[in-house]
Amino acid sequence: MSRVAAESMHAMRLEAFRGIGSLSAVTVPIPIPQAGEVLVAIRAAGVNPGELNIAAGRVPEVGRPPLILGSDIAGVVEEVAAGVSGITPGDEVYGMIGFGGYAEYAAVPADFLAPKPHRLDDAHAAALPLVALTAWQAAVRDEIGPGTRVLVHAAAGGVGHLAVQMAKRAGANVVATARPENHPYLRGLGVDQVIDYTTVDFAQAAPGILEAIGTTLGPSLGGLLIAGFGWRAIFLVNVPLGVAAFALAWLALPARGKTAEADRGSFDAVGTALLALTLAAYALAMTLGRGHFGTLNIGLLIAAGIGVVLFGIVQTRAKDPLIRLARLYDIRLTASLAMNLVVATVMMATLVVAPFYLARGLGLDAAMVGVVLSTGPLVSALSALIAGRLTDRFGAHRMMVAGLFSLAIGTFLLSLAMTALGIASYVVPITVTCFGYALFQTSNNAAVMGGVGVGERGVVSGLLNLSRNLGLITGASLMGAIFAAASTGGRQGQEVSASAAAAYGMHVTFQAATAMAVAALLLALLSARSAGRSSSRQQPS
Repeated sequence: MSRVAAESMHAMRLEAFRGIGSLSAVTVPIPIPQAGEVLVAIRAAGVNPGELNIAAGRVPEVGRPPLILGSDIAGVVEEVAAGVSGITPGDEVYGMIGFGGYAEYAAVPADFLAPKPHRLDDAHAAALPLVALTAWQAAVRDEIGPGTRVLVHAAAGGVGHLAVQMAKRAGANVVATARPENHPYLRGLGVDQVIDYTTVDFAQAAPGILEAIGTTLGPSLGGLLIAGFGWRAIFLVNVPLGVAAFALAWLALPARGKTAEADRGSFDAVGTALLALTLAAYALAMTLGRGHFGTLNIGLLIAAGIGVVLFGIVQTRAKDPLIRLARLYDIRLTASLAMNLVVATVMMATLVVAPFYLARGLGLDAAMVGVVLSTGPLVSALSALIAGRLTDRFGAHRMMVAGLFSLAIGTFLLSLAMTALGIASYVVPITVTCFGYALFQTSNNAAVMGGVGVGERGVVSGLLNLSRNLGLITGASLMGAIFAAASTGGRQGQEVSASAAAAYGMHVTFQAATAMAVAALLLALLSARSAGRSSSRQQPS
């Protein structure tokens, strides 16, 4: 067929990586199809997350602007080049072409196209290729068929609703996750079970359970080792445990595939070095000085602050930063990280201060101190599944508030501990405290990770761990300093040995902990309210 009469066409071209708003209407030459290609007059083009990510500069591998985006198209074949069979001018086609769809014409390899079903209009056909191919590849790869049980996440989305239909057509039992307002639609597609993904499955509590079990064994094992072999034994025992953990990770964790290896970006060595030096400076500022916060500590804190500023600058300029700072503009994420830090600071008091109260206030030996200290982690371990169920039932944000309220009540009771009550003066309040801690950890993790995409889960999980570890470092120094100052009555050098002094130090320390827990509770309430307002503003009128 001869060339179309015109030599130029209209197109929407991406001029810069500044989002979809950087598209501009331009006039460009009509492409000439090469061997094996056809010229398609485009009637409709789809918009996928891929185009949005490219426009925002998140996919640097595609090259630099100007670019004509648009992968999914539907249209009519205008011209057929040599080497093409089975397609003739006038055929209605659709397909996934990679680039060039946001234009009046595109030269496309014939193999990228398929005949458009007559019952589909152009708009629906152009919305289909990427999502349908993704769903179909997943169904074929997983060998879905009669008797299989399939879980489809975000089932009301583009890929999800097609995966549901393909799985049902194959005879599978389909479980789908979606927001409550989409449940009737999914049931209409034949979904067997629908789950509200705004509450996260209680299985997310499993890591917390195992961590709590390990923490439970720690004090008991440590107390026995100190009593039987001396303090060095609590460090030596970590050598075989560390080797065992490394071996399990090596054997159990999946290896990175070749595709993932090729797709990963460059390593941010400068950012990593700055972050390591900044954290080291902060850790040393919190731990050096043998109880005296002097000039060296202040200097290290200033160095840590400078490190934070430099790290932020480096991250804004890095091609593949460790952390995309824009992620921290999310109010709920930032608030969750802050609450995580504060709660870790509070909980560190139970590990740093409680041994002094149990040993010097109640007169327990090392082995017994270890046994009693295990109460808290044991409660956390047993509460983790309950916390997961409650989070599923009532929602992450409600349970986060409930957990912080319980934490505040528990620390307040610890601030009233009386030595006359013996071990019960510690066990009862710590039970309340650790139940609140387990409820907060489960719901906070669910709230944060439930709203994170697959590509960001590692970074956000790392931020959660970083905030917690910073809290533990701060708690070890700050809460220990408060206890030492209170129990000695402000007289430096006086040994903390009297039962009354240890009890008074316990009271003051957990009064401070209660204030921190209340501050975290207020932050949870304010962040939930702010996020709710933001969500309501985004709802269509």
